[in-house]
Amino acid sequence: MKEADVLTLIKLTVAMEAEGEPPMGKLAVAYVIMNRVRQWDKSVSDVIFKDYQFTCWERGSPTKMRLDDIPEWVMDDAEYAALSAFRQTQLDPTQGATHYLNENLTRQIRGGSLPNWVWSMEKVAVIGKHTFYK
Repeated sequence: MKEADVLTLIKLTVAMEAEGEPPMGKLAVAYVIMNRVRQWDKSVSDVIFKDYQFTCWERGSPTKMRLDDIPEWVMDDAEYAALSAFRQTQLDPTQGATHYLNENLTRQIRGGSLPNWVWSMEKVAVIGKHTFYK
């Protein structure tokens, strides 16, 4: 896959997953993608489209394919975050995290609970509304 296509996949995922997050939060989501790529020795598309990993690509997700509605400035922030994480031009604010979630939203959706994977991982950062784990 061409670098431009890879960057587009990261940008679109960041835009949908972290639309309401500050620029550092968008960078953090981009780094989670790239941390998985590097640590799991997988391609960006394998990481992004793996089932049940990024809700924006899951059927029935409220953020799925909202790309036409996302403001241009959010796309600009997402593009900058994608490029920065891909090229590692900024430090990783997640300290190597491979997972994240919005704890409050997740608890609302899941009747007060968090997914089981949370308990086997180390919480490494809270940026915006997302908590990051490795």
